[in-house]
Amino acid sequence: MPLPIIKYPYLPEGKQLLYVPADNVFMKAAQKQAQNYGCRKHSTGAVAVKDNTIIAEGGNAGTFVTVCPRVYKDYGTGQGYEFCKRYCDQEGHAEIMVCKYAINNSIYLQGADLYLYGHWWCCENCWDHMIKAGISNVYLMESSEKIFNYEFQSDDQIDPTPQFKVYISGPLTHLKNPDIKLLYDHIGELVESEGMTPHVPHLIKDPIKHVDITPEEVYQTDTQMVKDADLMICYVGEPSIGVGLEIEMANRYKTLVVLINEKDQNIVHLATGSPNIIEHLTFTDLDDVIEKLRTVLQKFKKTGSMQNISVKL
Repeated sequence: MPLPIIKYPYLPEGKQLLYVPADNVFMKAAQKQAQNYGCRKHSTGAVAVKDNTIIAEGGNAGTFVTVCPRVYKDYGTGQGYEFCKRYCDQEGHAEIMVCKYAINNSIYLQGADLYLYGHWWCCENCWDHMIKAGISNVYLMESSEKIFNYEFQSDDQIDPTPQFKVYISGPLTHLKNPDIKLLYDHIGELVESEGMTPHVPHLIKDPIKHVDITPEEVYQTDTQMVKDADLMICYVGEPSIGVGLEIEMANRYKTLVVLINEKDQNIVHLATGSPNIIEHLTFTDLDDVIEKLRTVLQKFKKTGSMQNISVKL
């Protein structure tokens, strides 16, 4: 039955959302679709049903990432979708993917019902696709408006703080200010104090102190560290080919990036335009950057602990 007391962010005129229990066979099938996909904001799955048979299915396909940039940035509905497409490689919401599946397989959706798991409403774009495809009714799981709504998330739905790894990136050779390595050390100590694991490259492969390490070993080590990291803090206050490569590595491996540099410095747009950058901080001194990074790390931890409630159930 419809629940008219729920205030949906969007609902087309003349349409309503219907509800079925969690153990409904079609809702369970939609849940299975959600668990096959990688979105960390709302993992959703959907199936289209006609004559009591599933005829199309889909989920909000995307590359699995530890922290959703849209959640971190506090984006609301309709905001920050460039992260979904450019960063997470998401093709579309579950409802749209069902419609695409039907089109690609020459399936006629007119008169079919859609069962959606993992969310408590459907956005305008999804409704437009479903209406155009001829979907008759949309069914959600009972109590979706509480279970899949962050505002109603209970303590037992929130994960303990994940064991995040943070890579500290910055130039090591031809430094104008050799004391900048002390900044990397302080950032590493901050990361550790926040219960996260820091990787400070110059401690294991400083080109001055560790002269025996080969270029191939440096490349392999850096690549693996960036790949394993959940977050990269990147000092871009001095030009560095190596740092530029690491920013691109981070983009390839879906590692989120925070850029830092002193105020009144011009940073090349190629570096600042990467789609996996979630913050660009400028600072005046060591205390300033440490406090700004502390705020970022705490928000990063909180974001990681509250995500993906649809898959955890």
